[in-house]
Amino acid sequence: MDILLSSSFNTTSKKISIVELEEPFGFLELQFVPENVALKRDMKIATLDVPQRSHDINHAYGGNDTASMSIGFYDDKKEGDNYIIRRVNWLRSLSIKPRSVRINFGDIFGKDAWLITSVNASLNDFISRNNFEPSATVITLSLKKDPVNSKTLRDARSI
Repeated sequence: MDILLSSSFNTTSKKISIVELEEPFGFLELQFVPENVALKRDMKIATLDVPQRSHDINHAYGGNDTASMSIGFYDDKKEGDNYIIRRVNWLRSLSIKPRSVRINFGDIFGKDAWLITSVNASLNDFISRNNFEPSATVITLSLKKDPVNSKTLRDARSI
């Protein structure tokens, strides 16, 4: 189990985290509140041609909830070597094989399970005395709601 805490340098009061919902049940605490979260809902529509009609009929047959957000980390030497790289690698490991995560961030993500579909890390501030380890990073996460735990229309409207 990977538990990646940010005990000494944290502005989120330990209230924002990403928790793996499957073994090995890893946990990542965010150091900073994300600046923005983009939520998107796509609906799939098929156009059906109907003989003797002047207009086609549209048929909705599914869709996806997606989200993206950027999270940042600064090096915390109290947490040991490779602080930034360990966090980046843990997030990247979640996008190799689909594994559900829960994002604890107020009521934005609710209790839904999400899949991390993309991890784009920008490593910054390499310092030679630290063996050229990055001392900061901004990671852009792309997420897709896990269909096993999708909300119903009634649930979505009650938020």
